[in-house]
Amino acid sequence: MEATNYTTNSDMLTLLASRVKEYRLAARMSQKELAEQSGVSQTTISHFEQGVSRNLTLANFISLLRALGQEERLAE
Repeated sequence: MEATNYTTNSDMLTLLASRVKEYRLAARMSQKELAEQSGVSQTTISHFEQGVSRNLTLANFISLLRALGQEERLAE
């Protein structure tokens, strides 16, 4: 019998926030630069990366991925 991985919504949001931060750092971008390029406020980005706020809209998430050149990750 195959084991099933039950990941909570909170776990998935933490992973997504961590990935966004990894992509931002790999792109050598500050939160301010990402905010300017994505149209998402720096405060929203900071709160998302820190796990303070989990209410990032899907539109903002896609904007972040686009600004980081990672929109193809949506297909994965």
